[in-house]
Amino acid sequence: MKKTLRSFWRWILLLAMAAGAVTLWRSDRWLFEWPAEKSQHYFEGVGHRLAKHHGLAFLMTFDEAHPVEWIARGTVLYPGTTRVPGRLGFARQFDGKARTMLETTAIWPALGSNYTLSLWVKVEPACHDQEIWYTFIQGRYTGFKLQNGQMMFFVPGSAESPAAHYPFTAYGKFVHLAGVVDAAQGTAQLYENGTLKATVPFADVSHPTQNIEFGKTRMYAVTAPFCGAIDEAAAWTRSLSSREIHRLAHAHRSLPRALEPFAWFRWRMYAMWQAALPATLNLLTRFNPLLHEGRLATLPTIELRFSSKDARHFRNTHEASLASGRRTDEGAKWRRIYALHASQTAEAHLQLDGSTASYPIAKRPGYILELPPESPIFGARTLRLVPPENLADRLPTLAQAVLATTPTNHAAGPKLCRLLIDGQSKGAYVAIPFAQRGVGPGERTWVADGARNPNDWTALFRGAKHQPDVPTLTAEQLSTGLREARILLAHDLFNPWSPREMAWRFRPWQEADDMPEILPLTSFTILGNNPAPFYIVEDLDLAAVRWAGKKLTWHSSRPNIVDNQGHVTRPAGDVPVDVKLTATLGTGKTRQKQTLAFRVIPQTPRLAAIHLSVAEALSATHRVEFSARFDPAGGGEPQWLQGGQASGGGIKHRGNTSYWRGRRKPFSLRFDTSQSILGAGNSPYLLFLNGYADATKLKNKLAYDFFRACATPDQPRFAPELEWCEVFFNGAYFGIYEMCTRVDENMTGLAPVVPDNPGGAIFKIRPSPHLFQQPEPEAADQIFPSPSRADRRADLTGLLTFTSQSSPDDFKHNIAAHVDLANAIDFLLLLNLAQNVDGRTTNFYLARGDEPAARFFFIPWDYDHTFEKTGRWLSNYLFDRLWQEMPDFSAQTGQRWRELRHGIWSDAALQEWIASMSAHLADYMAWDDAVMEREDLPKYSVRIEQFRQAVLESAHALDERLAIIAPPQAPPAE
Repeated sequence: MKKTLRSFWRWILLLAMAAGAVTLWRSDRWLFEWPAEKSQHYFEGVGHRLAKHHGLAFLMTFDEAHPVEWIARGTVLYPGTTRVPGRLGFARQFDGKARTMLETTAIWPALGSNYTLSLWVKVEPACHDQEIWYTFIQGRYTGFKLQNGQMMFFVPGSAESPAAHYPFTAYGKFVHLAGVVDAAQGTAQLYENGTLKATVPFADVSHPTQNIEFGKTRMYAVTAPFCGAIDEAAAWTRSLSSREIHRLAHAHRSLPRALEPFAWFRWRMYAMWQAALPATLNLLTRFNPLLHEGRLATLPTIELRFSSKDARHFRNTHEASLASGRRTDEGAKWRRIYALHASQTAEAHLQLDGSTASYPIAKRPGYILELPPESPIFGARTLRLVPPENLADRLPTLAQAVLATTPTNHAAGPKLCRLLIDGQSKGAYVAIPFAQRGVGPGERTWVADGARNPNDWTALFRGAKHQPDVPTLTAEQLSTGLREARILLAHDLFNPWSPREMAWRFRPWQEADDMPEILPLTSFTILGNNPAPFYIVEDLDLAAVRWAGKKLTWHSSRPNIVDNQGHVTRPAGDVPVDVKLTATLGTGKTRQKQTLAFRVIPQTPRLAAIHLSVAEALSATHRVEFSARFDPAGGGEPQWLQGGQASGGGIKHRGNTSYWRGRRKPFSLRFDTSQSILGAGNSPYLLFLNGYADATKLKNKLAYDFFRACATPDQPRFAPELEWCEVFFNGAYFGIYEMCTRVDENMTGLAPVVPDNPGGAIFKIRPSPHLFQQPEPEAADQIFPSPSRADRRADLTGLLTFTSQSSPDDFKHNIAAHVDLANAIDFLLLLNLAQNVDGRTTNFYLARGDEPAARFFFIPWDYDHTFEKTGRWLSNYLFDRLWQEMPDFSAQTGQRWRELRHGIWSDAALQEWIASMSAHLADYMAWDDAVMEREDLPKYSVRIEQFRQAVLESAHALDERLAIIAPPQAPPAE
């Protein structure tokens, strides 16, 4: 009887265990969600305990591939940085370039009036000025900065920001820095390795309303990049004692482990459990005899052949990128390899997939494959090869790739394929056409948006919180594609997802109620091979819209341009034509209509156009990769342009005041190779200005053309070349930009930096009310050469010293050896003709040639807020001295003005210039005004007439003024 009972209960127990195992197996909650929730809960618990029991307001250990902030637990951005060995584990390396920084969502005001900053830092002697953990905004300085070789610790105050400082000598090794602020005592102390180095009194503490950052000046600027590494950085909401500082300086463990060891250990256990469960499920799946890679044999195959050096390069750079949470610069470099597909072998180029700001955390790397024109794969020259696990948050792309794997499907788009490397299978990959950075027209059109307020640091972290992309699959197609993907990927031995995990990941997408039953009809749906709805140059693809069982008809507003079948006849002339296509679905009373707007481009368009494809949000501080199609004015074959991490290229926002004015922000491009798009010379740079203050779009171009026209064969006048260009971001029309060349060595013809170069240089003048009046080293930024290659700021300081401190006699006899006076006169006249008030002491360039005895000369910049009546004679300290201390300078200025007024700056010439330029733009301005929503502005013709009057009035006013202050000189008596 007892044996029977024991046997009974044994069976009951086995059945219960089996039921429990089945329940566990079928439970998403217990297998995937609960471990993730517990891991996150205990991670947050560590931060909560550090804040509650130890007074920490901010903590970063930098041990993670994706850096985290333990207390506020917000997003962290870390473009350009890499993970390296540190003092307490791992540190974050900064390479001394302006594109390298680290940004957090923690804010300075959270520290309060009594606080302590502590960090381990290794400073490389790359530059005497380096922003480490520092912010300057709203007139307040705070944090650590190396300045003129002094380690500074700033205390932000409402009136001033005093700094404790000492000469820093511990370069190239990790040291512990601590800054202690005690509001009760009114003093701040600065420590190095536990030793007090400096003390400074302060009146009050007033933090800037800015986020905490490393390697930056403020949210939108980097002035003095940091070169070195930062290990653990912490901020307390109290003033630590000298004993506590000493313990921090001699610590051997990170703060979470040292202060909360049990909470930290519990979090680590749950984190390992979270990672172990999916891995265990995947391992068990491999023992299923019904699953084998033979099922993948039906997929199209791409094989890559590496040399031993290539294999080592991709292995090492993949590991380094995984460790850093972003693609390293080495990983971005292209390698020449061989690609095989459909019995064809081609020499190709390959790089790791990723960007300077991100890298997928996956065991298998992704690749970007670039093929020669004669050997495309799946009809594409550039492919992005992505392991399916990297598409966890973009499963519709995976479903679309699976649906496109049929041999008869030749449509462009992602396809599931089998990847081999040197004959060895690497499993299933998704091949995505990448000529447009993998972004189709109409997708991610928000990338060019940015902050609207200099204090709005939260704009850095908004990411993709914008309108969603237009669906490319119906609910039925998505469900079918994911079902097929689950079957195929279950046979992939390299896929880290078990069938059970795939079911969990795919279920929310398959059950989503926001997927459409039929695809929405937009102007992007039927684009065909056209780059944008507002740039139609080929037939539309009306056949792309098919709705089973429903009749769809089309009607064109201009059938001679676009007929009802979508065939396009490009108009004559040089101005685009608006066309509306109306789609009618159904018949009778059930009819539904939708009208789509297009713009058809003539064979010889008057304006150039650039179509930018960008996958990541633009930044004002670092570049992101882009591809571009450039259609020149007047027609002709388009140019295909690239800018990527491998060459230091990319696109970024630029500008100061103009950056904050509305959605359309200025930006700059840096190409992988030099291009000749504007002007006679080649340059890797091209700038696009928004001209926010100029409703005519003529002021910059008129000023630059005026100045260049003053040149003689032996005396050039350098100014940017500028033309107008229509800009499109991912197919969205952004209107007319002013496309212009950059002021750099390519414009001025300065020689590269070589040992025997006597020292050509270009400086951009910062806002400086005392310019030329005192030798301010911070009065300008050195543009060329890079200060890290050749620091020539002493040359400019020498000029400023001479202009501010020389005696009248010395100035009169020697100023011509320092400054090109003929150039200075033309610059002064342009300044006053345009009434450029800001341009007296800021926003222009000073340059010096590289020949012996070269002199400084002026280059104009930023004339969009000009030609407004002020009635002032505009000058600065240098021009004042020239006018007062050189008797013939005023006479030369007056004589030069009269020469110009009888020639290229005469009333007739000025009006001809304005008429010609405005006629070039007039027919396009309605589209630009619509983008800018300028309903309050008068018609363009009225704006041009107002501008013409303003230019003539300025010229006539200058005639009268110079007739008085610089009258014509009587000819010498014979």
